[in-house]
Amino acid sequence: MTVGAAGRDSGMGLPLSVTAPITPKQWIAGGRAATRTITVAIGIWIAVLLLAGIALRWWLFLVLAAALGGLLYVLPRRIYQGRLDGPRTWTITVNEQEYRQESDRGEASAFAWTNFSKAERIGGHWVLRAGRTVVTLPADVFTDDQSTAFRALLVRKRLLAGHAR
Repeated sequence: MTVGAAGRDSGMGLPLSVTAPITPKQWIAGGRAATRTITVAIGIWIAVLLLAGIALRWWLFLVLAAALGGLLYVLPRRIYQGRLDGPRTWTITVNEQEYRQESDRGEASAFAWTNFSKAERIGGHWVLRAGRTVVTLPADVFTDDQSTAFRALLVRKRLLAGHAR
């Protein structure tokens, strides 16, 4: 992992620039973090269907529970299908105006902070929401000082829960 400052430091530890490999396993974990609510809801439905299927001896409920379990397994892999062929090195740059990410394979995206409506730390990932678009970032790509600066930026931008707009 390469860590550096991109340009002039604003005194708040910004801008940040980090280059790190992100593995397929991290992509899947990020997808699960971003879809935590639906994952929990599907998990509850699976439990209800299993209990009802066993208690009532209705095999259809057991089949539905198995299908939903398969959906939980397949869905994140389907979403990140193009990124599961091996680790990719990403450069993430954060400054007061935008969040930018670029891969070693030419993929790139940038978002102004005003596009984001919410940010949260779920497990080992930062999840940034911009409408229907969700950006996930493994939290361990930042050093401790960078994590502190990133969190402070999210608070200043009123994106963290408890600091909403």
